Amino acid sequence: INKYIQTPKVPLFPKPKLVTFDAYNTLYATKKPVLNTYVEQYNQSVCSSSNDIISPLTLSIMNDHFIKIFKKHMEVHPNYGKYTNITPTEWWVLLIKDIFSDINKVLTNFQAMVILKPFEGEVYDTFPDIRSLLKVLKGRSKIGICSNTDPMFYKIVNHMKRKYGDEFVLPEKDYEFLSYYLDKKKDSTGDFFNIIYDRIKHKMGKDEIWHIGDEFKNDLVGSTTAGWVGICIDRGNVYGYFDTKDGDKSVSNETVTMEKINKSAELVYKEGKECNEVVLLQNGGLVVRNLYVIE
Repeated sequence: INKYIQTPKVPLFPKPKLVTFDAYNTLYATKKPVLNTYVEQYNQSVCSSSNDIISPLTLSIMNDHFIKIFKKHMEVHPNYGKYTNITPTEWWVLLIKDIFSDINKVLTNFQAMVILKPFEGEVYDTFPDIRSLLKVLKGRSKIGICSNTDPMFYKIVNHMKRKYGDEFVLPEKDYEFLSYYLDKKKDSTGDFFNIIYDRIKHKMGKDEIWHIGDEFKNDLVGSTTAGWVGICIDRGNVYGYFDTKDGDKSVSNETVTMEKINKSAELVYKEGKECNEVVLLQNGGLVVRNLYVIE
């Protein structure tokens, strides 16, 4: 990439008119691993006696079984319950009950709601580099969201806004695209991004839109396939592009999911903050380990 840095008259990409972000693990992440927070909430707020307290050993079992339970729940109630006539909140309540049922802890709906409540904002934090990049983009580019998520997203980003004020720039309403409402998920085909572009194509060209997300196939491959500039923020070098030329093609969706739920926002940020390298792929996408290099 040095040849582009040395010849500033030949920009690598046009300056973006719109930059969209993935939500979880890009705009924000949990302060502690997800299941640790579930267990803490149970131990502190739900259990009625010391005999009910969940041990570290049981937490390990929950981690081992989480992917299987999550996938089954998504199959039974796809798109966060939209097609089975339950609300996203009810969807999460049922998932939490299933996770605890797997370790023989039967929760009421109210108890599951107690565990879920902090996930409306309190347990999340954002990253210093994302706040810095958002401030730089404000006034220079439109800011949007492209995410496979549900409407709880709005409660989380509003919590970040209350916490950080002007340091956290909210996405613009005209450029908020959630899979829940589009009835289409991000994947490597680019269909999600093509649907979005059909709605906004009168405002800008495809190469004037950048998308930043942490999932290689869903975010980088999906957006570049649709003609956008795709950027994968791989803080922990999960995909291996900072070790090998071709990266690690064997990384599964399950591995990516477990990476997300088993790390804290602070740990994820520290993993990549000192790496200033940029990997330019043949498909025109970029892989970075922090967002300071994008800034």
